[in-house]
Amino acid sequence: MAAPRVLIVEDNEEVRELLKVILSSKGFDVADVDQGRKAVDFCEDMPPDIVVLDLTLPDIDGLEVCRKIRSFSRMEGVPIIICSARAHVSERVKGLETGADDYLTKPFDPSELVTRIQVLLRRSGHPVRETRKSIQSGELKLDPRSYLAVLSGRTLSELSPREFDILYLLVDRSPDVVNRIDVSKVVLGREYDGDSRVIDMHVAQIRKKLGPTHSRKILTIPGKGYLWSK
Repeated sequence: MAAPRVLIVEDNEEVRELLKVILSSKGFDVADVDQGRKAVDFCEDMPPDIVVLDLTLPDIDGLEVCRKIRSFSRMEGVPIIICSARAHVSERVKGLETGADDYLTKPFDPSELVTRIQVLLRRSGHPVRETRKSIQSGELKLDPRSYLAVLSGRTLSELSPREFDILYLLVDRSPDVVNRIDVSKVVLGREYDGDSRVIDMHVAQIRKKLGPTHSRKILTIPGKGYLWSK
């Protein structure tokens, strides 16, 4: 299976090199450019599998780059993630309206970018190599390659893949709180629409399947999200 090709469009050399190292280590085939026009030419000649696009570029604005590459027939269905320091909601709306599939505000956790890339590639029908590592918290072990959850020596075979992904996200981010926006984007693969019922239902099922003792490790933080208590 050929590695998915990621095109990084970023004029900051330090950031660009960091992203190259991180994504290459996760098994992606990485190409990079430092100008908008180079990105447009690249996508027209050799369409990548996904684009990671900065907005503040030295020649043309990233939104214009997004608009141009989205107009190419060969780029139809190719996901675009905007990574920008422009954090205002109006900028996010502009980016998504211009044709981006996701918008990540700088600074961001590299692991979140990797996960969002994987989610978008799966949604676009591209096979993705699992890059998450096995993790353990107390008596709970999670192996994402086989979607195997083992608790106190007992396999939690009743966990659905989506429930596994939510549990993995909570354990992996612990002791940080995971908000519903992140659960929706990273696991469900869509923007959070303010309706928490679907996410809450999944969390309730996870608690039930963990059992009465370990279910208490998933804490609900009012107004913020969920926390896995180690």
